[in-house]
Amino acid sequence: MKKLLSLITVLAFLTSCGGGAKKAEPVKETKEAEPVVETVAEVTDSVAVEEAELEVTEGTTEATEPKKEAKKKATAGEWTGYVCSLADYIMDKPKKLSTAEAKALREKGRMLAFITGDKAYIVYSTSGVYAGKRLVKKAGKDFTIKGKLKNLGGLQVIIADSYN
Repeated sequence: MKKLLSLITVLAFLTSCGGGAKKAEPVKETKEAEPVVETVAEVTDSVAVEEAELEVTEGTTEATEPKKEAKKKATAGEWTGYVCSLADYIMDKPKKLSTAEAKALREKGRMLAFITGDKAYIVYSTSGVYAGKRLVKKAGKDFTIKGKLKNLGGLQVIIADSYN
């Protein structure tokens, strides 16, 4: 009886520790995925067909490609005006700032604008840096900026080459 009990204990120990033969795991069946990759030409053709506009001319139908907007280029020029707080311009209270006022607003992180007539422009240098420091120096009097004008989504930006 002791031998039988010890044999059962050893077998139980071996099976719980993994000492016995490993069971083979069932092989999972995988289904081959259907390819969903379309060629670039197929996608482009389908998009072009969906976006095409139809024009009817005397009983005929023609597909036309949608018009693409041309990139707007910067136009060179010069503008004469004064420095104003952009917030004041937006609130319809444009006021010519003195150097001290412009400096105080700039230190508070407020944006300065260059005003000519009834238009406001944001001024950047040719290196792509906001020209707030330069506007502070020129504040208090009318001056001229020479450079290029860009319209970026309705925002008028002057990329300044020189200030007179």
